[in-house]
Amino acid sequence: MDPWFLVEAAPKQARLIRQARLVNDGMPEHVAEMVQRMMPNKGRVAVLGLTFKADVDDVRESPALEVAGRLIAAGLECVPLIPHVRDLPS
Repeated sequence: MDPWFLVEAAPKQARLIRQARLVNDGMPEHVAEMVQRMMPNKGRVAVLGLTFKADVDDVRESPALEVAGRLIAAGLECVPLIPHVRDLPS
């Protein structure tokens, strides 16, 4: 179940869940900013963790895709390392 459904259904009881989701939802931006600070001269970055678990090809709602998109927008080249995924979403 999506934790946001719990927050919507019972906002007073799900305050901790709401805060956890807000933090987690902000992680792609945070990670992309950290990588950009570590690589000020741009370059090539390997992108790992595009699937939700090992040995699957499901990248739906992958936060790593958002990280990669932010890095590409910042001028870094992203090389996805995903052995089980044939086609990435655009």
